[in-house]
Amino acid sequence: RLLLASTDNEKNKERESLESMLQQQPSGLIIEPTKSAEGNPNLDYYLSLESRGIPFVMLNERYSDLDAPCLKVDDELGGFRAAEHLIRLGHRRIAGFFKTDDFQG
Repeated sequence: RLLLASTDNEKNKERESLESMLQQQPSGLIIEPTKSAEGNPNLDYYLSLESRGIPFVMLNERYSDLDAPCLKVDDELGGFRAAEHLIRLGHRRIAGFFKTDDFQG
């Protein structure tokens, strides 16, 4: 069975999702942390996953206070290659837009 939850990038919804998942006793979780640069108010739920032996992996980033397996896209290398490609095409005025509430991206 597959369970899916969306936090809408809100920390309180992340907490609700984790609470709900713990009640379902999943075999494992794949988690993208919510606003990872703004700390982890839900650490107790992640520690509960660990203490119950429920494996989880994080996508794109992990919370700094949690030593969890994490699969990351290399945003820096991707941005470098994209800019390099645009420069090779002759573009010289290149801008980037970045979020500040997540480490990823």
